[in-house]
Amino acid sequence: MKDLIKELNKNKDYTTICGSATSEILALIALRNKQNLKEKNIKIIKENITLFKEFLKFHSDKFVFIYP
Repeated sequence: MKDLIKELNKNKDYTTICGSATSEILALIALRNKQNLKEKNIKIIKENITLFKEFLKFHSDKFVFIYP
């Protein structure tokens, strides 16, 4: 059993020692487009905050939220 665990750990180390090339390429694409991604996500966050506030108004008898 110890030999099996040792072999499995060795295999795990081999397959996870560094990020895959695909992940690295996707990260580069994201970094090169960080401004667009940031703007898009901020827009989504602001829309979600508005929806959340509306939800809280509608369910104020059930929920209390203290804004950070």
